[in-house]
Amino acid sequence: MMEHQVVLSPFFIDKYEVSNKRYKTFMDATGHPAPAYWDDRRFNKPNHPVVGANWYDAKSFCEFEGKRLHTEAEWEKAARGPDGRQFPWGNSKPTPEHANFAIDWKGIKSLRPAGSTPKGKSYYGIEDMAGNAREWVQDWYHPQSYLRGPLRNPKGPENGILKVVRGGSWHNGVNDIRVPSRGKGGFALKTDGIGFRCAKDME
Repeated sequence: MMEHQVVLSPFFIDKYEVSNKRYKTFMDATGHPAPAYWDDRRFNKPNHPVVGANWYDAKSFCEFEGKRLHTEAEWEKAARGPDGRQFPWGNSKPTPEHANFAIDWKGIKSLRPAGSTPKGKSYYGIEDMAGNAREWVQDWYHPQSYLRGPLRNPKGPENGILKVVRGGSWHNGVNDIRVPSRGKGGFALKTDGIGFRCAKDME
């Protein structure tokens, strides 16, 4: 992937990934079906990031809160900060105090509650942008999105087959939780390693 600078309009982004508690409020108010793993004790504590929601579920939730899914460029800005960090906290190698990730085969085996790794927060104070749960973003995936997109407020390709996921998860090793690392998944995909957070334009 080729790195380059873009210009973004001001926006708000959630400090934490959407929790099961927040998602339950959405389900109760709208009748929206529960995501996968909703009854799995490894993942369903109220303060865990909600996982098992597909891209459409994430989009619907954000709209319920009067927000939207952030673009890939917005996610990267929030994670990199103004100085182009390799990890949200800086350029130093991660430890379990920075991120919930797969250190080795004896490492962490599941999700942590949102906000459990405050040493890993980004320059802007946003938490869990590396590890724990990967995050759906608004954009369709293309391997050369950065070469094709505009330099102001890029929103990814106009169409595609896969959606972008960012941030790495508790399944992933060090390379996959680096800020530049990109992932992808079908928009109907439901896994125990993908969650999301919401964003909103500044008015």
